[in-house]
This record gives sequence, C-alpha cells and structure tokens, in this order.
Amino acid sequence: TEKTNNAIETTKLSVKIEGEQRTLDAIIKKIGDYYVAKIDAGEILDDEVMYMFDGIKTQRNKIAELRAEIESIKAVK
Repeated sequence: TEKTNNAIETTKLSVKIEGEQRTLDAIIKKIGDYYVAKIDAGEILDDEVMYMFDGIKTQRNKIAELRAEIESIKAVK
C-alpha cells in the first residue's frame, strides 16, 4: 500500500540522514582536534576558543585524577 511504501521510504531517508550526520560529526571532530592540537602546542586563539579550551583542560585534569586513583587502588593489591 502507499502508506507502507511511504513508511519504508521515510525509514530509508532517515537512515541516510543518520549516516550523513555521522559524517558531519566526524568532520567537526577533526576540526576540533586540529585546533586543540594547535593550542596544546602553545598557540593562542581568540578568547572564546581559549575559554572553551579551559573546559578541556578541566576534563583532562579530572581524567588524570581518576586514573591516578585507579593506579593507587591497584598498587594496594
């Protein structure tokens, strides 16, 4: 029926959209990785970007603390 065909077609299109969105997200991530690497290397970018980078530094520090905690637990055994 037409209703079934429409449902199939919209599902196919939705799957294509999801694929395109994943590709877009990967490109955006590459751009972010590029600029994070520049900042890690000491380059200073505009204030807004540097402010966002502060969030990255905060998260990196939290991860490092958690990893250190894991290592100290493992050392006790």
